[in-house]
Amino acid sequence: MPSKIIIGPHLKSPPVHSIKLAMIVLGSLAVAFGLYTRLRNRGLQNWPSVRGTIVRSDLQTTADGKTRLAAAFRYQIGDRVIDSRQIIITIEDTRPAVVYRVLQRLATGSRVKVYYDPKDPTNATVDHTPMGNWLEAVLAGIALVAYAAFGL
Repeated sequence: MPSKIIIGPHLKSPPVHSIKLAMIVLGSLAVAFGLYTRLRNRGLQNWPSVRGTIVRSDLQTTADGKTRLAAAFRYQIGDRVIDSRQIIITIEDTRPAVVYRVLQRLATGSRVKVYYDPKDPTNATVDHTPMGNWLEAVLAGIALVAYAAFGL
């Protein structure tokens, strides 16, 4: 009777249902994050605005070579003067003309439009363009869940 030969240790592969479950969880989290970002952006687009002044502006280069601008601003709502927390704006396009435009717009002493949360006026920004790729996150999450549910 031939003997069974075992070559090397055999690792058990994870059960397919564990992989599917992980993919469904990750896909669901991506969808939830995308929808949260979209709702947050929608609310941000409706924030009221007031005029403010940049009180500090510093151009920085990070350890990984990225260019960013750290700035703070002051604005007034009614009788209340509010100093913002520091905001960081990463400048993706580092061509001199682009950096100059950002610096010019947010230079110390510049007047800016400040968008603030009416529920918490200390939560404010000088840039209310939508943040994040919410649609990509939702689509990637749906694709991951669909692949886990029907593709494996």
